[in-house]
Amino acid sequence: MTGKPHKRLASRLHFAIVRLARRLKRADAKLGLPAAQLSVLSTLVNRGAMTPSELAAAEGVRPPTMTRAIQSLEAGGYVLRRYDEEDQRVSVLVHTTRGWSALEEAAQNRAEELARELGSMSREELETLEAAAELLERLATRERVGAEPQPRTSLR
Repeated sequence: MTGKPHKRLASRLHFAIVRLARRLKRADAKLGLPAAQLSVLSTLVNRGAMTPSELAAAEGVRPPTMTRAIQSLEAGGYVLRRYDEEDQRVSVLVHTTRGWSALEEAAQNRAEELARELGSMSREELETLEAAAELLERLATRERVGAEPQPRTSLR
Protein backbone atom coordinates (compact mmCIF):
# COMPACT_ATOMS: atom_id res chain seq x y z
CA MET A 1 0.00 0.00 0.00
CA THR A 2 1.52 3.34 -1.04
CA GLY A 3 0.48 6.94 -1.55
CA LYS A 4 -3.25 7.52 -1.61
CA PRO A 5 -4.30 4.30 0.20
CA HIS A 6 -1.94 5.24 3.05
CA LYS A 7 -3.55 8.66 3.27
CA ARG A 8 -7.06 7.18 3.32
CA LEU A 9 -6.10 4.74 6.08
CA ALA A 10 -4.32 7.47 8.03
CA SER A 11 -7.39 9.68 7.78
CA ARG A 12 -9.73 6.89 8.93
CA LEU A 13 -7.46 5.98 11.85
CA HIS A 14 -7.07 9.60 12.89
CA PHE A 15 -10.81 10.18 12.82
CA ALA A 16 -11.56 7.01 14.82
CA ILE A 17 -8.83 7.63 17.40
CA VAL A 18 -9.86 11.24 17.99
CA ARG A 19 -13.54 10.35 18.31
CA LEU A 20 -12.81 7.48 20.67
CA ALA A 21 -10.50 9.65 22.79
CA ARG A 22 -13.21 12.32 23.06
CA ARG A 23 -15.77 9.75 24.16
CA LEU A 24 -13.43 8.30 26.76
CA LYS A 25 -12.55 11.75 28.10
CA ARG A 26 -16.19 12.18 29.08
CA ALA A 27 -15.43 9.73 31.88
CA ASP A 28 -13.06 12.39 33.28
CA ALA A 29 -16.07 14.50 34.28
CA LYS A 30 -16.40 12.30 37.37
CA LEU A 31 -13.17 13.83 38.70
CA GLY A 32 -14.21 17.44 38.31
CA LEU A 33 -10.90 18.36 36.66
CA PRO A 34 -10.88 19.91 33.18
CA ALA A 35 -9.06 17.98 30.47
CA ALA A 36 -6.36 20.66 30.27
CA GLN A 37 -5.52 20.23 33.95
CA LEU A 38 -5.42 16.44 33.59
CA SER A 39 -3.03 16.93 30.69
CA VAL A 40 -0.76 19.09 32.87
CA LEU A 41 -0.81 16.41 35.57
CA SER A 42 0.02 13.74 33.02
CA THR A 43 2.98 15.75 31.75
CA LEU A 44 4.33 16.22 35.28
CA VAL A 45 3.88 12.55 36.15
CA ASN A 46 5.50 11.34 32.96
CA ARG A 47 8.30 13.91 32.61
CA GLY A 48 9.00 14.86 36.21
CA ALA A 49 9.50 18.28 37.78
CA MET A 50 9.29 21.21 35.38
CA THR A 51 9.33 24.99 35.53
CA PRO A 52 6.08 26.73 34.63
CA SER A 53 7.59 27.91 31.32
CA GLU A 54 8.79 24.37 30.46
CA LEU A 55 5.34 23.06 31.26
CA ALA A 56 3.67 25.71 29.08
CA ALA A 57 5.96 24.79 26.19
CA ALA A 58 5.34 21.07 26.68
CA GLU A 59 1.59 21.63 26.68
CA GLY A 60 1.70 24.05 23.74
CA VAL A 61 0.01 26.91 25.60
CA ARG A 62 0.96 30.46 26.47
CA PRO A 63 2.36 31.16 29.96
CA PRO A 64 -0.75 33.06 31.21
CA THR A 65 -2.92 30.06 30.31
CA MET A 66 -0.53 27.74 32.14
CA THR A 67 -0.47 30.07 35.15
CA ARG A 68 -4.24 29.71 35.57
CA ALA A 69 -4.07 25.92 35.27
CA ILE A 70 -1.21 25.73 37.77
CA GLN A 71 -3.05 27.95 40.25
CA SER A 72 -6.11 25.69 40.11
CA LEU A 73 -4.01 22.54 40.47
CA GLU A 74 -2.07 24.04 43.39
CA ALA A 75 -5.28 25.14 45.11
CA GLY A 76 -6.67 21.61 44.73
CA GLY A 77 -3.52 20.01 46.12
CA TYR A 78 -2.68 18.23 42.84
CA VAL A 79 0.69 19.93 42.30
CA LEU A 80 3.28 21.50 44.53
CA ARG A 81 5.61 24.38 43.72
CA ARG A 82 9.18 24.11 44.94
CA TYR A 83 11.59 27.03 44.88
CA ASP A 84 15.29 26.92 44.08
CA GLU A 85 17.31 27.43 47.27
CA GLU A 86 19.83 29.70 45.56
CA ASP A 87 17.37 31.71 43.45
CA GLN A 88 13.88 32.03 44.93
CA ARG A 89 12.63 33.42 41.61
CA VAL A 90 13.02 29.96 40.06
CA SER A 91 10.36 27.40 40.83
CA VAL A 92 9.57 23.91 39.64
CA LEU A 93 6.29 22.07 39.80
CA VAL A 94 5.86 18.49 40.92
CA HIS A 95 2.79 16.31 41.15
CA THR A 96 1.52 15.35 44.59
CA THR A 97 0.13 12.01 45.69
CA ARG A 98 -3.32 13.48 45.13
CA GLY A 99 -2.31 14.48 41.58
CA TRP A 100 -1.01 10.98 40.86
CA SER A 101 -4.20 9.45 42.27
CA ALA A 102 -6.40 11.71 40.14
CA LEU A 103 -4.50 10.72 37.02
CA GLU A 104 -4.76 7.03 37.97
CA GLU A 105 -8.49 7.42 38.56
CA ALA A 106 -8.93 9.12 35.18
CA ALA A 107 -7.10 6.25 33.46
CA GLN A 108 -9.22 3.72 35.34
CA ASN A 109 -12.45 5.52 34.44
CA ARG A 110 -11.49 5.57 30.76
CA ALA A 111 -10.52 1.89 30.81
CA GLU A 112 -13.82 0.96 32.45
CA GLU A 113 -15.75 2.96 29.87
CA LEU A 114 -13.91 1.26 27.02
CA ALA A 115 -14.34 -2.17 28.63
CA ARG A 116 -18.11 -1.59 28.70
CA GLU A 117 -18.04 -0.85 24.99
CA LEU A 118 -15.88 -3.90 24.26
CA GLY A 119 -18.36 -6.07 26.18
CA SER A 120 -20.84 -5.74 23.33
CA MET A 121 -18.44 -7.04 20.67
CA SER A 122 -18.11 -10.55 19.28
CA ARG A 123 -15.12 -12.78 19.97
CA GLU A 124 -13.90 -12.26 16.40
CA GLU A 125 -14.16 -8.48 16.71
CA LEU A 126 -12.23 -8.60 19.99
CA GLU A 127 -9.49 -10.70 18.39
CA THR A 128 -9.23 -8.21 15.54
CA LEU A 129 -8.99 -5.33 18.02
CA GLU A 130 -6.32 -7.20 19.99
CA ALA A 131 -4.18 -7.43 16.84
CA ALA A 132 -4.92 -3.80 15.94
CA ALA A 133 -3.99 -2.68 19.47
CA GLU A 134 -0.55 -4.25 19.06
CA LEU A 135 -0.01 -2.35 15.82
CA LEU A 136 -1.32 0.92 17.25
CA GLU A 137 0.97 0.58 20.27
CA ARG A 138 3.91 0.13 17.92
CA LEU A 139 2.90 3.24 15.98
CA ALA A 140 2.34 5.26 19.14
CA THR A 141 5.73 4.49 20.64
CA ARG A 142 7.83 5.42 17.62
CA GLU A 143 9.43 8.85 17.60
CA ARG A 144 9.42 8.93 13.82
CA VAL A 145 8.73 6.58 10.94
CA GLY A 146 11.30 3.82 10.89
CA ALA A 147 12.57 4.50 14.41
CA GLU A 148 12.77 1.78 17.01
CA PRO A 149 9.76 1.72 19.36
CA GLN A 150 10.27 3.63 22.62
CA PRO A 151 9.25 2.32 26.03
CA ARG A 152 5.81 3.42 27.24
CA THR A 153 5.87 6.20 29.81
CA SER A 154 2.18 6.58 30.57
CA LEU A 155 0.31 5.17 33.52
CA ARG A 156 -1.48 2.58 31.40
